[in-house]
This record gives sequence, structure tokens and C-alpha cells, in this order.
Amino acid sequence: VPQARWSSGIAALPRHFRQIREVAQRPCDSISLGELLRNTRPDPKSLLRAAVWLQQQLPIRFGRRIEDFLQLPHVVVSNPEMNTVLHKYLDTFDAIMAFPKIEDAEHVADFRELMRSHIIKHGDGTRLVADGYKQLQH
Repeated sequence: VPQARWSSGIAALPRHFRQIREVAQRPCDSISLGELLRNTRPDPKSLLRAAVWLQQQLPIRFGRRIEDFLQLPHVVVSNPEMNTVLHKYLDTFDAIMAFPKIEDAEHVADFRELMRSHIIKHGDGTRLVADGYKQLQH
């Protein structure tokens, strides 16, 4: 997994903010991840097609969420819990963008493992946002 390319300051803008903005402005397919899963079969061709779609669409979605975070007031983004969530989004965006073009079953398996590790990283995101919100209320 590549090192994140953003400043370590609490509320600093990512160094690659321009790339995030460009990716976030790309068209996003309206299909949900649930629909994708329901329409993906366990055969190699279907799994390859799904992985390619995810590699194209996830950076757009993460880019938009990162932009959403950066539109929040400084006091919100500076909150340690909120900032942790933002950095997790940045890490995942970076990891997906750095992943080689998916072209075969080996890439699919590697991408699946990458996504699995990032899903685990994001597991406490809802709790962190809730805790950050509570802190901001006091």
C-alpha cells in the first residue's frame, strides 16, 4: 500500500487535492454496490468486469466524500475523530489510484484483498463521526 500523499497537519489540504477534484468531477454510475453484487456471478469474466468497474468508480465516490469533508468548517475538520475519518478516505483513495490496471484474475484477487483491508480500516468510521459530532456539540 503506498504511503499517503497528504500533509500530516491536522486540517491540511491533501497535496494531491487537484487530482482528487478532477476525479470527483468525473461521471459516476448510478448503480449501487448492492446491485453490482447481485449482478456479479462467481465466474472469472464477471469478477473481472466487477473489479474493473470498482476500480473506475470507487475513486470518484471517495473523491466526492473527501471534497465533502473539505467543505466543512475548519473546526469540524480539525476535530481528531473527523480528521481520522478524512485520512482513512484519503488513504483508500490513494491505494485505489495507485493500484495497477486490473487485467486478469490475479489482479482481481489482489484488488479484492486491497479492498478487504480498507473495509476493515473504515469499520469504525460511523462511530468516529458520531464521537466527533458529540465533541463538537460541547
